[in-house]
Amino acid sequence: RADCNDKMVQAMDNVIINGDTTTGTTNINYYLTGGSNIGSTNKVLIFDALRHACLVDNTTQKSALAAAATSANIRTVIALIGKYGTRPSSCALIADPWLYLSLLAIAEVITVDKYGPSATILTGEIGKIHGIPIIPTEELGKTDTSGYINQTAGSNTKGSFIIVHTPSWVKGIKREVKMEADRDVQKQQTILVISSRMAFKNWGTLSSQDFTALGYNATV
Repeated sequence: RADCNDKMVQAMDNVIINGDTTTGTTNINYYLTGGSNIGSTNKVLIFDALRHACLVDNTTQKSALAAAATSANIRTVIALIGKYGTRPSSCALIADPWLYLSLLAIAEVITVDKYGPSATILTGEIGKIHGIPIIPTEELGKTDTSGYINQTAGSNTKGSFIIVHTPSWVKGIKREVKMEADRDVQKQQTILVISSRMAFKNWGTLSSQDFTALGYNATV
C-alpha cells in the first residue's frame, strides 16, 4: 500500500511537469519523426503542463544553454519570466537529477571560501540559486538537444530545468488519492486500485504565457 501511494505521488508530479495532450509522434515525451504514436492511455495525455508551456505554447519562453549550467545562464532563463522573477520566494527551479548534480559544482557555491559552511563540497546539497528554491525531481528525464524526450533513448543526453512562478498555476483536486481493494478468490489474489481526480491549469492564455521558462540542452 505504501509503495502504491508513492507511485501515485510520483505520477502526479510527472504529469504536472510533462503533461502533453498531443497523441501523435510530436508529443514532447515521445518525439521521433516517423516513429510510433504515444500510447493512448499514457498518463501524460491528461493535460498540457509546464514543459509544454515553453516548448510548444510559447516558444519564446525557452533558452538553449548549449553548455553546463552556470549562475549566469540560469539567470538568463529567470529573465524570461520578467516581473515574476523579482519575487524569488514565489518561484521554483525544477531540475532533473543530472542538472541538479551539475548545480552542486558551479563555482559560486562549491567551495568554502565562496559559500562558507553551506558549500556544496561539504553539504552535498544546494537549496536555492538567485533566491529561488531548487526542487530536484526524478520525474524530469534527460532530453535530446531540442528539449524533447526522444523515443530513441540514446538521443537523450541533455539536462534541463524549469523556472516557474508557482501562483500562476493552480492544481485542482476533485477527489484525493483513493485506494480500493478487491479479492479474487479463484486466484487467491488481492487487487489494489489507486486513483485520484485532479486538474492542473494556468492563469491566462498559454500561447502568451510569461510565467514559466525552460532551460534546455544543458551539458550534464
